[in-house]
Amino acid sequence: MGIRHLLPAPGAMAILLIAVTLILLPTASAEASAIVGTVLDKATGDPIEGANVTVSFSGNGTVVAELRTDGEGKFRVDGLSNDVYTVHIEAGGYIGSTGEVLVDSGTYGGDEFTFTGSLSPVTGPGTTAPSSGITLPQFLIMGILVAATSLVLYSKIKRENLLRNAIRRRIFEHVEANPGAHYRGILKELDLPMGVLSYHLNVLEKGKYLKSRQDGMYRRFFLVGRRTEVRFFLSDVQESIMTVIRDDQGISQSNIADRINVSRKVVNYHARILDQAGLIYMESQGREMACYTSERPVSSIP
Repeated sequence: MGIRHLLPAPGAMAILLIAVTLILLPTASAEASAIVGTVLDKATGDPIEGANVTVSFSGNGTVVAELRTDGEGKFRVDGLSNDVYTVHIEAGGYIGSTGEVLVDSGTYGGDEFTFTGSLSPVTGPGTTAPSSGITLPQFLIMGILVAATSLVLYSKIKRENLLRNAIRRRIFEHVEANPGAHYRGILKELDLPMGVLSYHLNVLEKGKYLKSRQDGMYRRFFLVGRRTEVRFFLSDVQESIMTVIRDDQGISQSNIADRINVSRKVVNYHARILDQAGLIYMESQGREMACYTSERPVSSIP
């Protein structure tokens, strides 16, 4: 009954060591990202040392970091998760400026998001505005407007690379599978922060991947170049108008208004929409417009 009987066999020992090693290995997780910025004098282009920088979540206003720029006008905020952040910069003798930065590093994170902010100098005592008939208050207002647009975010993306972003691809594929999906519905289905969804929808629209139109209280999104039948998104009034016209071809707008108990102006408004969509057509009969269901193909949403 030697001690050797209590020890595991060499093969078992190797398996045990591998298991212990795997347990002790750190689990890979997404790295935090960073915003790296520079604050410059709008007039001279020189860096501004000691400018105050406040970074907060755009959604709820919670402050993430408050810091000052270094001697080269630079600053860095680490430890950021994917979200939309508001960056406010100000310095003595300058008009403050505020902008937004989207931090979107995909699955693994660890990216740096760089932008440059420029501040316009405030005119001091005894300083006059440019000699163009502009008063000092007007000059200051113009300076504020310039400063508000001077926080340039360098995130230009080529169109062919837009769908390489994981979040944008999810949004695009969701709209592709659900043409006419509205903003709130997309927000709920994809569980994204409002600022992130708004940003990516805007990018996809500018990139000509998506288009949108207002449908009552909803803004609906569609793929560019895809034919989508309008009839799936008719309002209750439009459905009622279509039903009346189907039952009584050539009926006037006045009679339609009487049938569905709305004003003639309301009927005229919706009839023009239906006509543009190719669902009906109208013919002038004296002072009235006769309405007919269209035999033309249903057009796609423009």
